[in-house]
Amino acid sequence: MAIVRQGANGLSNHPTIVGAGNLVLLPEVKRAPPLLDVPLDIAFEVAATIAGKTPELTIAHVQIFSRVQPIDLLQLTRTSKALRAHLISRSSALIWAACRQQVEGLPPCPGHLSEPQYFSLAFDHHCQVCLEPQAKEVIWTFWARHCVSCWKNLLTDDDMADEFEGGIVEGTLPQAFHPFYHIHVFEKPRILRYKPHVENFRISLSSTTSDETRQACIAKTVDLTTKMNNDALMCQQWYQCLAWTRFLESAKQRPGQKSS
Repeated sequence: MAIVRQGANGLSNHPTIVGAGNLVLLPEVKRAPPLLDVPLDIAFEVAATIAGKTPELTIAHVQIFSRVQPIDLLQLTRTSKALRAHLISRSSALIWAACRQQVEGLPPCPGHLSEPQYFSLAFDHHCQVCLEPQAKEVIWTFWARHCVSCWKNLLTDDDMADEFEGGIVEGTLPQAFHPFYHIHVFEKPRILRYKPHVENFRISLSSTTSDETRQACIAKTVDLTTKMNNDALMCQQWYQCLAWTRFLESAKQRPGQKSS
């Protein structure tokens, strides 16, 4: 069960549970077509050419790489430093955008992430801290994927009472209602935040030199949080539809079950 905040413009003053009980699916959930129309050995050969000889990506390269599955495109960025430099450069933005558009229903890349970061969050299964290979817990509200152990270390009920009288105002930072999934950090339900968000915001506040700059810092953070929450809602709904589609496909393939 994941928690996101929604309402007018995707937000409300109260956390809302988005789980199997009230998941709104699209009218028809279709299986995304196979993305890998180019054999990986050919893709790797082209990649080697790019990394070793070609200073810039050509249209042919864009066409080839844009038809590679998202997870395979991520893997290609990890094959060599030279290839990584090319694929994460601004000139390669068309590759990531074209590959993303092949994934049915996937929302546009949010402004606070790069395309590779977005792909990693959506399609990779490694914890972003310890690299545990089976990190299936994505909390889109916090834009992070971690294993259960790391999530326990990265969630906090810190309300920044030292910086704000009565605690931080709701909506200033992304927050979620605990418990979610099977990550049990505290015994009792409560509002949790992501430690990196809290720490970065605390550092930003400490660097302000006047009340004017402090208020500007808070306003900037609130604006970013609003955008992140709106994007998180769309991505969470897409991710749940994807998980449900995969579950249905898996059920159809189980031996002894008849196709409907």
